[in-house]
Amino acid sequence: MKKVLKFILILLLVLVAFLAIFAIIIKIKNESFIGSTDKNFVAYLENNKAIFNHKTLTDGDRQSIFNDNVYDNNIILLGETHGYADVQTIDKALILHFNKIKGTRYYIAEMDSLVAGSLNTFLSGNEKDLSLLQDVVKSVKKRIPQQGGKELFQKWSDIYDYNKSLPDSAKITVIGVDKNLGDTTKISRDSAMIVNFTNSVKELKLENESFYGLFGMFHTLQEGINKNNARSFAARLKSRGFDIKSIACLNIESEVYFPKMEEFPSPEDEKLTLLNMNGPLVIVNGINDLKEASEKNTITLFNLERDDSPYRNSTRLMQIKTNFLNQDMSPYDETLSATDFMQYIIFLRGAKPITPLE
Repeated sequence: MKKVLKFILILLLVLVAFLAIFAIIIKIKNESFIGSTDKNFVAYLENNKAIFNHKTLTDGDRQSIFNDNVYDNNIILLGETHGYADVQTIDKALILHFNKIKGTRYYIAEMDSLVAGSLNTFLSGNEKDLSLLQDVVKSVKKRIPQQGGKELFQKWSDIYDYNKSLPDSAKITVIGVDKNLGDTTKISRDSAMIVNFTNSVKELKLENESFYGLFGMFHTLQEGINKNNARSFAARLKSRGFDIKSIACLNIESEVYFPKMEEFPSPEDEKLTLLNMNGPLVIVNGINDLKEASEKNTITLFNLERDDSPYRNSTRLMQIKTNFLNQDMSPYDETLSATDFMQYIIFLRGAKPITPLE
């Protein structure tokens, strides 16, 4: 019996040692991929940043952190990692801002036309039908489990109130561009998105309108990625001549809502800190430059595309590795730079998770 116990103890010690060594190796590899801070990039970021101010945005003042062309272009897309509550308030502030400043009244959504139709029915109702809105959030949750929560519900409730203050010609309307959940055709989601969007523009005669929308980050990258040249919704828009700007949300020191799903295990409280973009699971080359140029528990907006930006000649922030998740991203065309994919960063430090909608 003693020999058996001794063997088990030795086995456990070997396992613990193996796991410790494995963790150290992963940590070293992560730090090597992220890289050390670069003083030229940090200096640029320090001079081209602004604390994200919800009140200033929703009051309707132009923001000097944005280049003037942001207020002149066709489409602005906000890209996120699903599951962060703060992104919903950021999204609301931006759509209200662009509605007031440039008259943007069409919100492109990562949802199908049926869900978008229900949301538009809610937004245009004489009375605020919260049960209908709750059904919309539940429908969103079926496609994007991390997004369906109280903050999504509150965002659209607030936009309903905002719409009430506007004339009909300025009210915000949603265009759902995603595939129907039951669609079994082999066309990719991003292919379906561009077809659905261009059809909506044509059918509704929106050629002279401006648009804004929130999507998962991949869908907002404006060029092909990886060896297979995977082309997102934004890349397809750009290739068709739409003038587009992308704002990518990156995060560290944050907690994400990660509900129980068949594909992945989830902790009991359905919250994770493992998906921060400085590791251990997701790592972004150059993320430490953003950390150096920001403060804890803040949301900072960085402009990457000024004339003197080093990001115009670098793929820094566009080299993304995911340990064990098989979702790495890097430019398909090595001659492209970070600003060919995205022009602005919203950097979240200490973001909170989506709250489940009971």
